[in-house]
Amino acid sequence: MARASEIRQRLIVAAERLFAENGIDGASLRQIAAAAGFANNSAVQYHFGSKGGLLDAVFRYRMNQMEGERGELLVAAASRGLLGDVKTLLQIICLPHLGLVDENGRHPYARFLCQYLLRHRPPAIGWVPGTAVPDPPENLRRVQELLRERLFYLPAPIVARRLVTATIMYLSVLINHEAIGVDVAEGEGLDQALDDTIDQMVASLSLPRREAFPAA
Repeated sequence: MARASEIRQRLIVAAERLFAENGIDGASLRQIAAAAGFANNSAVQYHFGSKGGLLDAVFRYRMNQMEGERGELLVAAASRGLLGDVKTLLQIICLPHLGLVDENGRHPYARFLCQYLLRHRPPAIGWVPGTAVPDPPENLRRVQELLRERLFYLPAPIVARRLVTATIMYLSVLINHEAIGVDVAEGEGLDQALDDTIDQMVASLSLPRREAFPAA
């Protein structure tokens, strides 16, 4: 008999795939249980309580998987004196996504996260209690703090909103390249496209906030 931890992992992986393929609203708990190989339709409720609890589990599962690589990248950045470099910090956030692939080499978490950020996460809000997204693990939290310190001239909600937009930009390039199966542009491979995208992210994230025009 499968242990509870194995059952939870099977449900998490199945949920991530179905959320990525059908949308978070389009995947039912019944479908997720069946995709994980369970005839008992209450398997999700038993292990996670609700769809919200399952979403939380997907985030925790994948964020913890990326935590080790982010820690290594933070150490490397510190040794090179780059903890104040916006591009380096964005690379620490984004590059670990490349390693989250399924048995077919696809990136279901990137698809899932992009959908969530586009449709479900409250706009202009950072990682705060009360949302479906749990508080980030230590290394991700450290990178976010360093970004806020570097972008001190911007209000924190603006930094959070821009970071969400920038992350969607990165994930979209990864997803589109995967779907098309060819180079993003003539003579440009995925690595070059993603590096160029991070340069775009740096520019959009660091842009000083324009003062609002006075009312006429």
